[in-house]
Amino acid sequence: MSRLCCCWTLDQATRRKLQQELARLRRELPLPIVLVTHDLDEARMLADRMVLLHHGASLQSGPPEQVMTRPASAAIARQVGLSNLFEGRIGRPGANGVTTLVWLGRHLDVATSSILGIGERVHWVIPPEGILLHRRDRPARGEAENPVSGVVADRIPLGPHTQITLLPEGSELPLIFSVPTHVAQRNDIVVGAAARVTLLAQAIHLMPWEPE
Repeated sequence: MSRLCCCWTLDQATRRKLQQELARLRRELPLPIVLVTHDLDEARMLADRMVLLHHGASLQSGPPEQVMTRPASAAIARQVGLSNLFEGRIGRPGANGVTTLVWLGRHLDVATSSILGIGERVHWVIPPEGILLHRRDRPARGEAENPVSGVVADRIPLGPHTQITLLPEGSELPLIFSVPTHVAQRNDIVVGAAARVTLLAQAIHLMPWEPE
């Protein structure tokens, strides 16, 4: 069976062009393509299936979206760079049997059912795209879903997007996410400003607790 293997060290502009060409080849050629990369964003963008290797051992495999947002353990969450990793406990089922997560005295709804028992300690993670900034000028219906208030600890403009570090009330561990830069500007997101976000129930992923 023919295979196409790729490995490169290039400037960003050339790398982007090659990524676009590789994406085109994937669509047009009936060939398996093996891409070896340390750039997880690149793997997430180009791969149909990802295998995460560490010291020669496979930690997890599956569709990139699953590996990157629903890691099998807290250790894997750290390996793939998910910064929004926290501890909590399973609460009593909420309305319609929805799993609840107790975190910082809050009860968060979790869309996926849990096989863990009530009161059991867990690790949980939420990818940056699962955190939505509330608008100051026009509240939305979705803001009732797992609202969290805090203070902006950092704001880093990255061209079209701005990375926000929010320190939730009662926590020393921040939530890190990004919004379009014009959204950050429109909502007066500056260091020290109060802000409020929604943690999407569908995006919260529970894992068995494990010591670091």
